[in-house]
Amino acid sequence: MEGYKKKLFLVFAGAFLFLAFARYFTPTMYRIYSHEQYLGIHTFLELITVFVSFAIFSMVWLMREGLTGRSGRFLYVLGSLFFAVGWVDLLHALSYKGMPLFITESSYQKATFLWLYGRFIVAFAVIIASLHLWGSTRAVVRPWFIVFTDIVLIVIAFLFSTVYLKYVPPLFIEGQGLTSLKVSLEHLLMTLYGLGFLLVFAKRQELKLSLITNLGYFLIFTFFSEAAFTFYKSVYDTYNLIGHLYKVLAYIFLFRAIYLSGIITYFYNLSEMAKMSEELLKHQIDLEAILKIHGDKLQQLIPKAERIAIYLKEGEHTYRAGYSSGKFQEMFPERGMIYFKDLEKVFGLSVEVFENLNNVLEMLHHKEFTPLIKEIFAHSKQVLYIPLVTDGELYGFILAYIFRPFVKFDEDDFDTAHFFQKFATLAIVQAKRQEIMERLSYEDSLTGLHNRRYFFEELNKTKYDADRYGEPFTVVFLDMNGLKEINDNLGHQAGDLALKLIGQKIRENIRQSDVGARLGGDEFGIIYRKMGLEEGKKKIAELKKNFSALKIKKYQREFSLAVGGATYPVEAGSLEILLKLADDRMYEDKGKNRRSIEVGKRIKYK
Repeated sequence: MEGYKKKLFLVFAGAFLFLAFARYFTPTMYRIYSHEQYLGIHTFLELITVFVSFAIFSMVWLMREGLTGRSGRFLYVLGSLFFAVGWVDLLHALSYKGMPLFITESSYQKATFLWLYGRFIVAFAVIIASLHLWGSTRAVVRPWFIVFTDIVLIVIAFLFSTVYLKYVPPLFIEGQGLTSLKVSLEHLLMTLYGLGFLLVFAKRQELKLSLITNLGYFLIFTFFSEAAFTFYKSVYDTYNLIGHLYKVLAYIFLFRAIYLSGIITYFYNLSEMAKMSEELLKHQIDLEAILKIHGDKLQQLIPKAERIAIYLKEGEHTYRAGYSSGKFQEMFPERGMIYFKDLEKVFGLSVEVFENLNNVLEMLHHKEFTPLIKEIFAHSKQVLYIPLVTDGELYGFILAYIFRPFVKFDEDDFDTAHFFQKFATLAIVQAKRQEIMERLSYEDSLTGLHNRRYFFEELNKTKYDADRYGEPFTVVFLDMNGLKEINDNLGHQAGDLALKLIGQKIRENIRQSDVGARLGGDEFGIIYRKMGLEEGKKKIAELKKNFSALKIKKYQREFSLAVGGATYPVEAGSLEILLKLADDRMYEDKGKNRRSIEVGKRIKYK
């Protein structure tokens, strides 16, 4: 999601232009406040930044055990040093010319020194914190070292703003303005903030998007705050006020970065994931229930998403719709399949926000995706793409849609999707693997049909439904003619090809509600649900015709299947009788086939 770069540029341009045109609205500013009133304005603004500094420190200190990894250490170091920044800013506010006596007399020199000293602490805090983004993921920041550093910085501020203030070179001379040293130090600060921004931006992949954006705002306003303090001639003029206003804005964005984006959102999402995990445990890895829980939870976490669809990978380029909720329901098949060639190459394997997705599709050939996809994308203004990927393998994906023109996913939504992705992928992949294992336990590996165990479990269920609702069903047995001869003469590979062909043909001759199974060796069975006697007879006759001459193309060898069936409850009052009747009829057909083959051989021999 690259929209944050545009936002940072706009904020940078806005801050620059406001400062550049400051001299034009200076007369207006002086009509709003007088020199005497500015002391109150200054104190109010500084106390805001003091409060924010202590709030930032309190949060990271209380949550320090949970702030792990590079991103966590970055937040911890940056926020912890704001304890010293808060005290220095408080001393600065109390030392401003006109404030009551505090240890020593207030003065421009004292206030200016404390301002610069506090800003250098902030600049070095950003740089030192950003260096942790480049270090080892297992490095540890000792709390005692942070406390010791804060205390040392505060003590230095006290000493050099009181006892040793006389050793500080002049920074501001009343009636003359800023000294060259003060301006040079401000330029140095601006350079340090620029360096901090570059260090953070170079490692932006380590941080959440909302955190990067708010940190960018913080550094931009801090940079221009220092720029403003290179222009003022009087501590009461417009540039001085703008500098303090920019500082307040910078601190508010830092507060958002650390307090809201960095910590509160993280622990809120963690809490929601814990609730979701509790729900998942209740459903014992049932894939359908898990998909619904994940879809509903994502809707709760990102309420602006007007539609959420979850697709699970079924084949090389095919995906099954496992969950679908929201607007345009008619366009999203509940359990439909879509085709999209090389989806991971087109959309990638990371969370992303797309606009005008039809532009992406136009670069592809029409045969490379299901036409329905183009129709859906045409209605959407933005799509949040969340791949279900682990260890570089794509298991599916989630699409969250926005259809309204003036609503967009923001950085918080992007970060939430990133956070959600990890939990969702693990749960869904585990459930999908469990589903595959369960399917394999009921599936014949060679033919892809159900196995004997599944066949008889479904047969009992079908009989129960027939007895309760009066719905007849037909059972058919099929037995391959000549498997042993094919194995002996052509090899077991030919026999396997014959069995696979039977499996394919059985799937072509059953409905979705029916059950086709390999019962063992060359024996097969079919359960035709809700099929009565007359329909059953027609189906059996059709099967005899369809299985009378199958051909193994690789070996140019033909073979057939014997077919026999019976209908419940018309022809049998119990499963035992039903199965025996179907089996007898199958062997009767097998006998006919054998006699037919023998007659054919005699004719050929003559």
